[in-house]
Amino acid sequence: MITQSMLSDRAGKNSLYETVVQYLEQLIADSGLKPGEKLPSERELVEKTGVSRTIMREALRVLEAQGVLSIFPGKGVYVRRLGIQTVVDPMQRLVREEHIRFEHLIAARFVLEPELVRIASQAVNDDILAQLKNDLALMRKNVGNSERFLVVDQNFHEHLAVATQNPVFVIMMKPIIASFLHFAEILANAPSAPELAIERHQEIINAMQAHDAEAACQAMKIHLEEVEQQFRTMFTGKYLDLENDHDEEA
Repeated sequence: MITQSMLSDRAGKNSLYETVVQYLEQLIADSGLKPGEKLPSERELVEKTGVSRTIMREALRVLEAQGVLSIFPGKGVYVRRLGIQTVVDPMQRLVREEHIRFEHLIAARFVLEPELVRIASQAVNDDILAQLKNDLALMRKNVGNSERFLVVDQNFHEHLAVATQNPVFVIMMKPIIASFLHFAEILANAPSAPELAIERHQEIINAMQAHDAEAACQAMKIHLEEVEQQFRTMFTGKYLDLENDHDEEA
């Protein structure tokens, strides 16, 4: 168990709330607290550490944002049950606060998704192909309903990760695709964007069904290039700063 003296020794190396965050993480580990179990009250934690309530609350909010804790006003603080939202929620918060921008997410997708469909083309089975085809049919059905269209589009890309039969890819892609919805709502209004997405998705399915890894990879690259161009055409400034980034690199 971390003692008060250990907490004091560490305070000079980090900001105080960061030290308290580390203390709480160690407290959870040393106490053997399991998901769903309650931490000591805020008053007890303040007494144990000697920090102010403000610092303690800031540290608790950081751990909540990281998906470690769940805070229920009037009820207490609990160790969060692990699940996919544990990795989704922190990234979505960073997008809302504009620490992660469009160009960050699209760059990650350029690195991950072409190789992901390359792998999926070799591992895909009839069940996941049927799911992808169903997603595509629902996209066609909902071209005029942007909210529903975007949900199904998200499902399609998440099912591509499932098709790899590698849970790590699923965990990696879920927060990226879910966070991309913040920008996809804008892209849904771009001229011919839904129809173009459907066309590319069909090409990806065709390539995967033929187990043509290279064709699937190329179709995904073209799809992402078109998405990036659509966004570049519609918006600049706080959402997109790709041209400035390239100028600085030059």
